[in-house]
Amino acid sequence: MKLPKPSYRAGDRVFAILPQPDVALLLSCDAPSSWTALVFDFASKKAVASGNNQPSLADAQKFAIEKVQEHYQVTPADGSVRWQNAINRADILQT
Repeated sequence: MKLPKPSYRAGDRVFAILPQPDVALLLSCDAPSSWTALVFDFASKKAVASGNNQPSLADAQKFAIEKVQEHYQVTPADGSVRWQNAINRADILQT
């Protein structure tokens, strides 16, 4: 059974944790066409980059990867970034 792609609403989040460099990529949906991207460095325990008003999830993902490249001179291999949804809404949790 193939599940449909979720439609995102304000408050929904998508994240990925990269082992090298040791960072988390956190994407938050502010509105259906507005995303905030944040790159969090586990070693320094600080955000090293952020950007508001990305027009889509794909743009926010691209922005976060570009910031990793800028700050760490590391390009994650294609397909190595495993994005996870962190959606906690009653309408999705119903069975």
